[in-house]
Parts: sequence; C-alpha cells; structure tokens
Amino acid sequence: MDLNTEEDGHSVLEIIANCLVLLLILVITRLNKMHLKYQPETAKSARGPKDDTDSEDEDNKRGEFHGPRTQVIEHAEVMQFGPNNTVIINNYTLAKPQDKSAGGSKDGGGEDYRNADGGRLSGRAIDMLIAKKKSVGIIRGPGNLQGTGFLLKNHLVMTSYHLIKDIVSGDENEKCLNRQHTENKKISIQFDYQQAADAGSVQNYFYFTPDIQYYNHELDVAVLKLLQDSTNLPECFEHFSPFQRGMKAHMIGHPQGGILEVEANIEGFQISDELYKDAVAWSTAKYRENGYRGIQDSRKILFHCRFAHGTSGSPGCYTDPTKENAEVVWMLLEGYPGFYYKHLTPAEQIEVPKAYLIQQGITMEAIWRHMSKENRDLCLKIFGHRNEHFFPI
Repeated sequence: MDLNTEEDGHSVLEIIANCLVLLLILVITRLNKMHLKYQPETAKSARGPKDDTDSEDEDNKRGEFHGPRTQVIEHAEVMQFGPNNTVIINNYTLAKPQDKSAGGSKDGGGEDYRNADGGRLSGRAIDMLIAKKKSVGIIRGPGNLQGTGFLLKNHLVMTSYHLIKDIVSGDENEKCLNRQHTENKKISIQFDYQQAADAGSVQNYFYFTPDIQYYNHELDVAVLKLLQDSTNLPECFEHFSPFQRGMKAHMIGHPQGGILEVEANIEGFQISDELYKDAVAWSTAKYRENGYRGIQDSRKILFHCRFAHGTSGSPGCYTDPTKENAEVVWMLLEGYPGFYYKHLTPAEQIEVPKAYLIQQGITMEAIWRHMSKENRDLCLKIFGHRNEHFFPI
C-alpha cells in the first residue's frame, strides 16, 4: 500500500496526524474540566463574596458542596474526680448543624441543649465541689435498683422516691423499706465511688434501716436513714439555697451507675407554653403518646443536661464565690419524655430533637415548704432551726 498516494489533496499520513492532534486536544480539555470540578475551595474569596441569592443547591451545581453549616462550640462538659482530689475535665469540640427543627434559635443559629454554654469552673467552685463530692453516693438494691443519693445531717440520705418505690411496703400512712432487704443488707449506698476498682471496696458501703423518715410521691422525694452504728461517714450537706431565675448549678451523680461525675453550669428554667405545646404535639404525632405529663409542675425545675439513667437523686449544687460552701438548689428526678429512656432504641433516640429532651428536678425550697408542715421535727434536723436558707434574716 502506498502511503504517499494523495486522495482529495491530502495524504493518508496527514489525515492520521490530524486525527491524533484532535484526539490529544479533546483529552487535555477533558482533564482540565475534571480538575476544575473537583479542586477543593481554599477560601470563599476564591470566587468572590457570596451573594445573598446563593444557595446550597447552587453550590452543589458548581461541585462545591461544603456539607451542613455548623456551629463549633468548645466547652468542658463533664468533670470527674481522680485519686488524691485531682480533677479531670473532659474538653472537646462539638459541631452540630444549625437545625431549627432540633430546637435551634429563631435567628437560625443552632443551639446545643446539653450544657452548650460551657463547663468552665473557677478554682473556688472546684474546691467547693471537692469538699462535698464524698457526700454523694450510688444507691444499689434488688431488681436493678440503681440511683444517686446525698448525705444529710443525722445519718439521713435524700433521694428520689421512685427509685425505691418497688421495695416499699406498708400503707399510705406508714411506709417502710422491705425488711428482708434491709436486714440482709441488700440495699446500700456507696460514697466516694470514683473509679471502677472502688466497686468492691466495703469501707465506703453503708446500709439503711427499714424506716422511711419522709416521702412524698408527688414531689418524688424520700429521706432514708442509715444504720445508727454507721461510722466514718463523710461530711454531710448542710447548706441549701432557693432557686432564682438564671441560676446555674453543678450536678453531682452516677450516670449509668458509673463513677462519680459532675456536669457543670446547668441552667434551670420553667417551660414556656409554646415549648410545651410543641413538645406534646411532636410526641403525640410521632409516638401517639403524651410524654410530658407532669412537666408543668410549678414546684419543680427543668433543665437540659446529659445526666439521665442512674442519676435520679443527684443534688444540683450552686457555688456562690462569696460563700464558704456549696449549696444544694435542686435534686434531679427524671427525664422527659419518659418513653425516650424506656422504649426507644439508640437509633430512634438520635432522631429526637434535643429541645424536647428535658430533665426535671425538685427544688429544695419546695421540699422544705412541704416538710415543714408535714414533719417539722425532721425539717429542723435537715434544714436547721432558722429560715436563712430560703428567707434571709
């Protein structure tokens, strides 16, 4: 075959050469387009200021999707106590979408309802909590009974009534703990449980008498008594304070029955009508159940915190820098909606808007008011002979 034969003024070699050049141009053009499409954006200024009409869809068309807008919140949320009065604070960065449906603020800014404002504590506040940490204990009993209680004067322990109700016998006028459980020391409180190795240490275990000193199922409060021969008890709580709007307290308890932890700077609030209606509407529409019955009790206080199962009975402590001691403001009772903790799977729990996860506590002032009428002698033993805790004189 003669490659130099001309056909229509072009040799076969010229035709082949032209085709190769054209193919090379197409390949280079294609590679350039791919490079431009997948090259990461190094700064917003790379394509000029973002116009107000820009949208995430337009970003996607450009191949510039940056993921959900996030709000980065840095805080120390949980404090643990180590050996020799050392303090361990878990610092981490939390990034969450600005999702209005999950309770974000009306201006579009996301809000972390699990103590987002931070857990920073002054050295003075830490000293106050260290002084009282040994007064908080984990309560264990039959039937997976597990919760938190704190020591008061006269060998008394305050906790949540629902924690012990399944081992209570007697009528409405006189109730006591199941005597078989108390005689066999099946129900106990362990103070200073700070590391897993402490679980088997008998030196910090104390046991209860069957007599319930005080209880009120509406307030969800019970006061139990330790055996009189209990020795080497830790220092007790003697100082209390009324809740005031905007007050922040530090919760001390045993989440999931684990070691002692503190969640700092928890702000109490009263639920608004708007939030209550929205929460009930969501609950009944999603799960056909109103999970918020009882949440509007004015004697109780609400807050958002990570403490949940195992922390019923945890004291919320206020650390006034002008005072010498931490003061108990409230006691944690339970979380709403109840079915979140009892029936939802972990995958279902993730879908629950954080704004609708609300913990409830009872104020010390509400307990004092009721106890002063029902059992004045006991009230004086716990709160003292004067009203300085709740009405300064």
